[in-house]
Amino acid sequence: TIKPLGFKNVEAIKTLLHIAYADGDYLKDSWKTVLQCISEYDKLMRRSPAAQTPVDVFDSGTSGAREAKKRGKKSIQRAVQIHHQNAEILREQLDPALVDRVFTHSAHLNSEAIVDFVRNLTQVSQSEVYTTNNETPRVFSLQKIVEITYYNMNRIRLVWSRIWNILSAYFAKAGCHPNLQVSLYSIDSLRQLAMKFLEKDELAHYHFQKQFLQPFEDIMANTKSQESKALIIQCISRMVLGRVANVRSGWKSVFIVLRIAANDRDKSLVTAAFALQEKIMVNYFTLISKTLQECVLTLGTFARNSFTNISLKSLDYIAKCAAHLAKECSVEGGPEVKKEKKNKKKKKKKQQEKEAVGDEEKKRKIHEEKEEATSEGKKQHQLPPIRRENSEEVLSSSFPVWMTIFKCYSTLLSDNRFALQNRALEVLFATLSEHGDLFTVDNWKKIFTEVLFPVFNSVGSAAATTPPSSASSSA
Repeated sequence: TIKPLGFKNVEAIKTLLHIAYADGDYLKDSWKTVLQCISEYDKLMRRSPAAQTPVDVFDSGTSGAREAKKRGKKSIQRAVQIHHQNAEILREQLDPALVDRVFTHSAHLNSEAIVDFVRNLTQVSQSEVYTTNNETPRVFSLQKIVEITYYNMNRIRLVWSRIWNILSAYFAKAGCHPNLQVSLYSIDSLRQLAMKFLEKDELAHYHFQKQFLQPFEDIMANTKSQESKALIIQCISRMVLGRVANVRSGWKSVFIVLRIAANDRDKSLVTAAFALQEKIMVNYFTLISKTLQECVLTLGTFARNSFTNISLKSLDYIAKCAAHLAKECSVEGGPEVKKEKKNKKKKKKKQQEKEAVGDEEKKRKIHEEKEEATSEGKKQHQLPPIRRENSEEVLSSSFPVWMTIFKCYSTLLSDNRFALQNRALEVLFATLSEHGDLFTVDNWKKIFTEVLFPVFNSVGSAAATTPPSSASSSA
């Protein structure tokens, strides 16, 4: 306001803050009034001559000039003077701790109240960031969003998911803000939260990491700022390298972000993204086995970009994924078979312990059991159908990944770069000839229908167009 504050105004603010602290569970949408009041208080205090941080943190330099044109110098001077007076009144009569405790106490709000609080705080923050009347964007409420997220991080998963659904949409929008500084600030705030989230272990079948990394995907896909995209790659790199042991479902988001970057035309961005992809493939490949298909899709996207060196390296890494899959699908290397062998060893050990105790009659029975066990053992060395069934189960679950690999190769056969085209052809047929015995008849039918026949058809159509040109050249 541009009116001087009186005693009743200050007391009204104190009363409002006290109600928010004492009866926050019942405010619902009235939280917006409280939080708007706090936002205006911060704005006023930052305009005070004693303020250490200026209000125009993200000023582009044009807002003041526009405002000066609209209003006369005298009216501006008068408004500034009143603002300074009001700021001094509040500084003397209002304890900042009353404001801070509204946010720190949010950890004690009930499950419904905290959702109302977060929703209204994001609305107030949006009004600060997306200003009207040519005002400069502010990030006071955005800072408070980061703070209250820390305070409420230990809430039960069901409540926390509702909170993050609100915050996720907000960060996705703020990260694409036309003001570059606001965009970068939002992305960095999101990074701080993500690093904190990654300190916690993810529960089985609860893919929360994928949820809280979703805003990075949305910003990466929608922003037009190369600086924002570069910062996201830096943030993802820090998170992966700093908390790699805790990453579970988050790998999928990491690969999606890298895939979006791989489609970009900016060489520096693609190079930075591929550097992270290389580190994952070289140092942390064993951690991404459950998201191998996403990894292959990302490598395929890198292979299709316009930078040949990166494309060729990507092909080699796809071949590495194929070798890993082949090892899992083989009878001796499949994880299911290894588990079966381990269980049989345990059973045999327990059986031997039981055989050590007993009378002669028991020993005789045990001797018979031993003979049966040895005969069964001989049969087991002949790769019984159970093992083959296990290997087929591994193959059936991994065959979609195989198809993704083959399609990545076949797509590159139509690339205009001969070196890449030739390399893709070599790797495709080398992979099929080396690991083809793993596939069933139905698998081969699908490989021929979806991979090989389209390749031969494209070669045939290219050959059909060649004779006229070659004939004309020979003439």
